[in-house]
Amino acid sequence: MLVQKIPAFTLSALIYVSSITLLSTVISGCTEIFPSKTLSQAKAERIINKWLESKGTISNFKGVTQNENESVAVATLEVANFQYKSYGNIQNYSGPAAASFTRYTDGTWAMTQFTITPPGNWIGTTWWDTNVKE
Repeated sequence: MLVQKIPAFTLSALIYVSSITLLSTVISGCTEIFPSKTLSQAKAERIINKWLESKGTISNFKGVTQNENESVAVATLEVANFQYKSYGNIQNYSGPAAASFTRYTDGTWAMTQFTITPPGNWIGTTWWDTNVKE
């Protein structure tokens, strides 16, 4: 029976490459291995912009309030030129808004509701139930 030995140089190179890969994963925050339980402002903005598409823009992002025990978060922001339909008419809204988020068991975040309260609107608060993932 013929036994082949791995040259010491090849084994050392393999250990070195493995160590560098592990170290770079740890330094980068392990986001692929352990998803973050917190919703960052940047991630919330990306998800909101994905839903807004051409309907409007974020003019001011105020922040994210999160309840980690329940895996929910709310982003407060202001939108500009947000267009939506109300009773068949296209409305244009600029002002405060809120986006509600839920973190799923796989670690991903999704915007589950988008809310505005147009001034002078006799209906009051208007919202859209969504499921926009990152």
